[in-house]
Amino acid sequence: MKKGKFYLRVEGVNLASYVYDTDNLSTIRGGGLTLLELPKKVEEWMMDFSKEKLPIKDITAISCGASWGLYSFTLSDPGKDLVPAELTCFIRKRLNESHPVDLSETLTVIDKSGEQATRKIKGRPSLEPVHATVMVEVTEAGEEAYFQEDRERLSALLRWRQMCSPTVAFPSVEKGPVEVENEGKKAKRRVCELDYVRPAALSSEHRINGRIRAVSASCYSRYQYGAWGKSDEWYSEVTGLKDLPLFTHHFHELAGEESDCPDPENSLYGKMAVIYIDGNHFGRLQGKHCKTPKDQEAFDRKLRLEYQARALGSLLEKIRDDPAWINEITLDEDCPFLDCQSGDKIKKIRLETLLWGGDEVIWVAPAWRGWWFLGQYFNLVGGGLDGSPWSFKGQPLTFAAGLVFCHNTAPIYRIKELARRLAEMAKGVSRKKNMVAYQVLESFDMAGPDFESFIRGRCPEGIKIDEMVLDGRDMLDIAGYFQGIKGQIPKRALYRAVQALYSGPEEAERPMDDITAQLDREARNCLDCLSGCFEGGKSMWLHLLELWDYLVMPQGEEGGHV
Repeated sequence: MKKGKFYLRVEGVNLASYVYDTDNLSTIRGGGLTLLELPKKVEEWMMDFSKEKLPIKDITAISCGASWGLYSFTLSDPGKDLVPAELTCFIRKRLNESHPVDLSETLTVIDKSGEQATRKIKGRPSLEPVHATVMVEVTEAGEEAYFQEDRERLSALLRWRQMCSPTVAFPSVEKGPVEVENEGKKAKRRVCELDYVRPAALSSEHRINGRIRAVSASCYSRYQYGAWGKSDEWYSEVTGLKDLPLFTHHFHELAGEESDCPDPENSLYGKMAVIYIDGNHFGRLQGKHCKTPKDQEAFDRKLRLEYQARALGSLLEKIRDDPAWINEITLDEDCPFLDCQSGDKIKKIRLETLLWGGDEVIWVAPAWRGWWFLGQYFNLVGGGLDGSPWSFKGQPLTFAAGLVFCHNTAPIYRIKELARRLAEMAKGVSRKKNMVAYQVLESFDMAGPDFESFIRGRCPEGIKIDEMVLDGRDMLDIAGYFQGIKGQIPKRALYRAVQALYSGPEEAERPMDDITAQLDREARNCLDCLSGCFEGGKSMWLHLLELWDYLVMPQGEEGGHV
């Protein structure tokens, strides 16, 4: 055993009670960003401990996720075996410290319209994980050959501590209601107007969704960090891209209004696509190939930096100047945190990243670009990034995805959970390929509580559930070929063919033949190619009807494999 070396793991847990306990986008983003930034902050605290308390050395971040970090360090004096326990206490103390936003006004000189002027701006919110539930554990390291056992021991310690801890960080006890004023009318509120669970603690300084709100300390801290913290800077930090526009701060901005929806039929305004992506057998792969800290670091670097960060950068490069992705808004009030005034016009990209964990990602995109965006991502995974499919030590890295099209007012936590279950459904078909399962929801209640029965109900006789899962590499092809036939197929004819499917496979033959007979030669070629994407099955007609409005390709772009 190598004496004096230790592993430390920090992890934010119970995310449903901290990140997804509200439908307010900025609050969700703030909670996710807080946990995403936490591993970097913990590394800084470890260095502070070494300077202020007792010296430790060789502080190394081995691997970091969306809400956790794994580190190693050694004792400067191996004889001081109480140092690791003191370090965990030091970190827990920092986690529970509150750092209110510095709202003191400062003067700055800016150049606007060619003239020098003075403006007052306010300090940006700081990271404040005091409202999160965060576990910290440390264990002594054995020889490198026992790294996997040490890693699993730490995870077990964290799970045990989680089971012994409250599900939520207890909110403050408020003695009375909070008074808010809107348009000269005053009202008193006792419950937070962002999560409708915690007691209201204060009145928001700025309007949230058009009104001054009574908010809890937890929600307002997250809201400030998500709306005015590092939310827009994060994309530049991860991808290295410069001069990116801002990103949407509300789901209704992302989904668009009827007047700015690029869909010619205006059937998709107000709708969004929620994309959940999860790696296939990544835990098993790490167990097999990450037997030392260096192997774990290599896997982390390969996945996060060489693949995911570059993929996000590639996608942002494609969408940053696309009008279908840009929402230009006029501010109706000053926003000192963004250094913008009322009346200023700013451009925002219609994209939200709700989770960024390396092997696990959640994106929200406009409904008219959701299919294309996920298809582009799978194209990069399959080799579009650097010419070869993603892999680690010769083992392919594949992903399963769940894609939900829904209205922007749908409860995001439940939609996210539906997308996750769709991804699990895709994994059940194949973990060796990049697979996707989707669902179009006109109303959230369509899905109901019984997911399995709902999915089976989608399948007419003769069509297996597996046929509802598609190969991710075919997504762009499907959308591209569909454009070649959509103008020649009346939607009502496609609807009749699908209705016939539910009456029995034999009943569907004639309506399908009628559709094919209407197509010209080029369209028939597109239909033949489409049939190949669906392995020649009759499920193609069902997919085409469900995805009729969503198989949208940017102008001038064609589908195609890498």
